[in-house]
Amino acid sequence: RRDLMQSLWTAVAGLAFALMGVFVKIASAHYTTAELVFWRSILQMAVAWAILRQAGDSVRTQRLGMHVHRGVAGFVSLFMFFYALTELPVATAMTLNYSSPLFLAILLTVLARERPGAKLVGTVLLGFAGVVLLLQPAFAADQWHAGLIGLVSGAISAVAYWNVRELVHAEEPEARVVFYFGLFALAGALVRMAAQRWHVRKVGTG
Repeated sequence: RRDLMQSLWTAVAGLAFALMGVFVKIASAHYTTAELVFWRSILQMAVAWAILRQAGDSVRTQRLGMHVHRGVAGFVSLFMFFYALTELPVATAMTLNYSSPLFLAILLTVLARERPGAKLVGTVLLGFAGVVLLLQPAFAADQWHAGLIGLVSGAISAVAYWNVRELVHAEEPEARVVFYFGLFALAGALVRMAAQRWHVRKVGTG
């Protein structure tokens, strides 16, 4: 039963992530990538803080360095992913970002210093063959720059996922990990927005 619930929550998470991609694509007509990351981070921090409060936990941590690594990798990946969403079809950008498990498999093999099995090698090669096929329409439409950024976002996501794995093994609460990710993403978005004009839409305007 526990495995079933975990699978269901994974499906729900995938649906929520897909909806986020659609909303980012719609909002990109009115807001910059940095603004989208900024507002997402605000909401993310608020939800994570509420969960921590409900659980009786604090945002204070003894593993700030680990959160820095996760936060920086997460922000860069998220920013690239949102940029790819603004320039590419949603399905293409989402699929490129979902290439992160391929990079994570390579990362785990390198860090664990284990020789990968033939099945893993074949799966990764097949996955990257699919990525190449996916990028062909982007190159044909002169969107190669956005396509490569979307692919790199998946690679950096693998690093962020590794950092999350380490934090979980260090017994950091999941909500705290999410909170600090939002904090660093918020800081990165503010730095990027320093030279930009904010887009404020009044209620009732088109």
